[in-house]
Amino acid sequence: MNFIATPRKLVVSHLQSRLRPAFTCFKIKRLFSRPASGACDLTTSPRVDLARLSADARTIPALHRDFQLFPVFLNSKEQHVLLSCALKKLDEVMGVPRDARKRRRQWAQDNEHAHTAGNDINSLFPPEDTCTFEEGHYDGVIRHFRETQITQWPASSPPLLTAVLARAHSTLLPHVLPDQIQTHLLHLAAAGEILPHVDNIQASGGIIVGISLGAERVVRFSRVDDENKGEWFDVLLPSGSAYVQRDTVRYKYEHSVSKGGVFRGREVKGGQRLSIMMRDRLSTTPS
Repeated sequence: MNFIATPRKLVVSHLQSRLRPAFTCFKIKRLFSRPASGACDLTTSPRVDLARLSADARTIPALHRDFQLFPVFLNSKEQHVLLSCALKKLDEVMGVPRDARKRRRQWAQDNEHAHTAGNDINSLFPPEDTCTFEEGHYDGVIRHFRETQITQWPASSPPLLTAVLARAHSTLLPHVLPDQIQTHLLHLAAAGEILPHVDNIQASGGIIVGISLGAERVVRFSRVDDENKGEWFDVLLPSGSAYVQRDTVRYKYEHSVSKGGVFRGREVKGGQRLSIMMRDRLSTTPS
């Protein structure tokens, strides 16, 4: 078969007929779905567990098309800047409990060097009893958290923040105009968790980006369509990583973030975590 002169659809059909079904998807993926720069190969990454997902010629190619993981998207300095600015913004919006302000000031004095790149990123998180955490979300999906939509970052933010956000937009949302991006900060306490859900389809479009900062957590994507219900895959999200979910992974998978657990036989203890979520605005058609 002449692969050069043959349309892609026919090549895929030929490969499916010639290869064993369990391996067809992987062969097709290598030929036609190269990871974006910085994105890992989901079938070989140690941070992705596909063991509970059917390895057929439809599921895996769709997954590679509609989900990207960037295990090391931010370096240490970028993580420190982004997390510091995000925590400051949350304090501005949510406030610090009145009876905890003295403890927060003392903590800040004792940890004034925590913002230096190279230090443990988790040292930037303030004591939980000095934060205003919500016990539960209005829809019951998130527990022990604080959050805010963000349209403007703190005025005192360093120039590096602008560069980091610009790179996030150009790499993770390259086809979305900046004014069409919704940015949301979500800070989970150590006991915080996100229960399985599909993001509100009436509130945003078909792309969701998550940048993780702080303690590593496991996010689980579970199929919700009747044909494949009960299948799922896990992704380990270390600090500084980023992921993109779109289309089938956006609408046909629930996602959840556990407090801790086990990933590929290794215990994941969890801890405080902050994620910067970016979504494209829902397109509207004039009547």
